[in-house]
Amino acid sequence: MSYREVRNFCEQMRALGYYRNISLENFKEPNFELVADILFWFAQRYDPKMDISDDIEDQKDRVQFIRQICQMFSSKARIVLNPKKLYEASNDAVKELLKIATVMYKAMQSNDGIIEDDDVSQGMMDFNTTSKLHNLKSAKVLATEITESGAKLFDLLGSEIELKKQRDHSLEFLDSISRNLDSNTEQVYIEKAIRGILDNQTKKQSDMEETIKSLKQDEGELVNKLTRRKQELDRLNKRLQGISSVKPEYQEEYERLEAEFEKYYSGYVEKFTNIEFLEHELDLYNIKEKNRKEVQDRILVGIKKGHEEEENRYFKDEDEDDVFQ
Repeated sequence: MSYREVRNFCEQMRALGYYRNISLENFKEPNFELVADILFWFAQRYDPKMDISDDIEDQKDRVQFIRQICQMFSSKARIVLNPKKLYEASNDAVKELLKIATVMYKAMQSNDGIIEDDDVSQGMMDFNTTSKLHNLKSAKVLATEITESGAKLFDLLGSEIELKKQRDHSLEFLDSISRNLDSNTEQVYIEKAIRGILDNQTKKQSDMEETIKSLKQDEGELVNKLTRRKQELDRLNKRLQGISSVKPEYQEEYERLEAEFEKYYSGYVEKFTNIEFLEHELDLYNIKEKNRKEVQDRILVGIKKGHEEEENRYFKDEDEDDVFQ
């Protein structure tokens, strides 16, 4: 993709009124979100009633989106797009986007010219719209066919430069043959070219036969490997069935010990539960006893303090009596 084509695409998108600014930097790295947004905008602009989902979260949705876009423009606008380049969303995708942008840009320019001509000659034209409404459907169909034919013609004219060179070269070759009918130079050249093509095709055929031979050999090896694997699987299945039908030597003792273990475990669980309950009750009893002892201690301290106060008052009264005597 050339710099000129990318620049033309950016300019055409701005002229078409695309709502995002596109620069040359946007296409240096793969950007599938931008390519998908441009394609969805193209589809809405070309057919507002189109039914295409813009969900591109996973790979399956992206592939479906690209396929629907390519089918739509191929069937309605006769624009052949390369889905691989569009999916890669690299610099080469701009060439595919440019096909649609160019068709829309030229259509926009054509519509602008028609509007200007209508403005100039509006006073000179007198159409009876009511009488021609029945031709509206056929006019729409004709407009669609004209657009499709124009798009197809544009694609054909795009390769005209290269085709013209090849056509001129072929005409020169035919002229040289017609001028030199007596000379066998051109005949020798044609025979040499045909011989080269035959040799090339023979070589390709030999290579293809070698490839087919190698593939058949690989196929045989794979078939043998699959056969061996299948036989091994059958042997393992038979062995598994035999082992499943035979009761192990210590199975009865294992079942007996398992039953005893379940019995002991049930007893252990019951005892453990009882111990936990008794420990909980003991903790509650200790808390109650501690609280009761604290209350008794406070009562005893109060009683002791009261006795001490009475003794102090008593001895104080006796001392006062001794002083007065």
